[in-house]
Amino acid sequence: MYVGGSADYAAGTAFDLSTQGIALLAASELQHSYPNRGVWIGLTLPFDPGPRLGIYLSAWSFLRTGNVNSRETYNDATVISREWQVQPYWTILEALGIFRCCYGFNIIGGFRYDHYDFTLRNPINPVGVTSLTTDEADLSIRNYIPLIGTQYENHSYLGSILFRAVGFPALGGDVQYEEPFAGATALKGTGNYRRGYFMELFMEYTKTFGPGQLGLFARWNEFHAQSTLSVNALAGGAVVGQESYDFSFNRSSWTLGGSVNLAFNLPY
Repeated sequence: MYVGGSADYAAGTAFDLSTQGIALLAASELQHSYPNRGVWIGLTLPFDPGPRLGIYLSAWSFLRTGNVNSRETYNDATVISREWQVQPYWTILEALGIFRCCYGFNIIGGFRYDHYDFTLRNPINPVGVTSLTTDEADLSIRNYIPLIGTQYENHSYLGSILFRAVGFPALGGDVQYEEPFAGATALKGTGNYRRGYFMELFMEYTKTFGPGQLGLFARWNEFHAQSTLSVNALAGGAVVGQESYDFSFNRSSWTLGGSVNLAFNLPY
């Protein structure tokens, strides 16, 4: 089991919507940025079907701690803006296959499903934009990430050290976004990724104590995706305009924490 905290810089997550066509509801560009601050909880299940083969399954969930605000600007002008309270929902499911070569080096291949939702509530300080405190915006992203990489592990009486690097220069996914303006009008867009990349570094030190292990870990990852969204302008629930918007999503995340591993001896 892993428990770790993230306390990233102000633009740990950022995304942008922009169009070269008709600006729906007078919005030619929308930009968000906010930090990733919260607690990660992870569960892992490693097992070895052979002396050189390993399988590593994991599930992670992110829990927000404290209030985090997103500063949203419109039309690339900071004088047109409003601030939102961010409520993120972030889960990861991962399966890795490990082939052990020699001298502690491994080859890794696998797949990660990354589901990222966040809700924007309680907009405050609107400047140059029609807004109500009851407005609520939503972004939902599903990421399908192939993974290839390498891993080094060393075991001694002083403890075990593991270093893993994985990533992929392409990924799949889809985006859904909706944002209201004073409850009367809204923008609503959907689309699939057309390009992107992902990379991650993971480091862990563990020491055996009795039937289990205690450890420390650090994880850093970088994610970038681009898409073209088909965006509708809504007024009173009816579509009053449609345009294509370019969408870009950038996320950089640091996590530091500890781990507890228990060994269970089965009777067969």
